[in-house]
Amino acid sequence: MSDKVYTVQDYKSGQPRWCPGCGDHAFLNSLHKAMAELGVAPHNIAVISGIGCSSRLPYYVNTYGRYKYDIYHMYRIQKLFNTIPVLNTPCR
Repeated sequence: MSDKVYTVQDYKSGQPRWCPGCGDHAFLNSLHKAMAELGVAPHNIAVISGIGCSSRLPYYVNTYGRYKYDIYHMYRIQKLFNTIPVLNTPCR
């Protein structure tokens, strides 16, 4: 196991294209900070998104990202790859 300390920058990827003032910006920033605080390697995290504007979330996080998976698939991803899945639900 590595003793590497991960920072918020290690989890950032891309430039969000949400509308100014959208709550998804705050969620994304909080997610980056939480992942850095947990210290889990980016390659051990899977971000799963739903539909709508929030479905862009995996593009802005430097982890495994998938679109439109159900709970069963999230469970399988966790077991197969030993990752921590993060579920993102659609807004509104």
